[in-house]
Amino acid sequence: FEALCCKHIDIIIRSLNIQAGGVVHSWKYIAKRDDESGVQIDLLIDRNDDAITLCEIKYTNTPFKIDKQYAAILRNKIATFIKQTKTTKQVFLAMISANGLAKSKYVDELVDSVVTLDDLFK
Repeated sequence: FEALCCKHIDIIIRSLNIQAGGVVHSWKYIAKRDDESGVQIDLLIDRNDDAITLCEIKYTNTPFKIDKQYAAILRNKIATFIKQTKTTKQVFLAMISANGLAKSKYVDELVDSVVTLDDLFK
């Protein structure tokens, strides 16, 4: 699913309503100490409008559910990215999920945008 998403970057950017151009890549931090964890950002859109969209890509047969445990993982990814890159840009989280997201308080709290498999083939 990640490979499919990488082939449809332009459609993902349009689906996220990102008007400004930017650089698209992935990002990884490998922990250097025992008291920290490494993280991987599946897709990162470093935008020209002083913002960065971090995209988490998930394939499931049903709407993906963000529970308390996974919300903590997402918060850690965002915090680690900001800390390690020292970015001063506004950071947004987008989920790219084959079948969307199941409703939960964590979706409302963390996720700014959602792109589905259907969006990739419109």
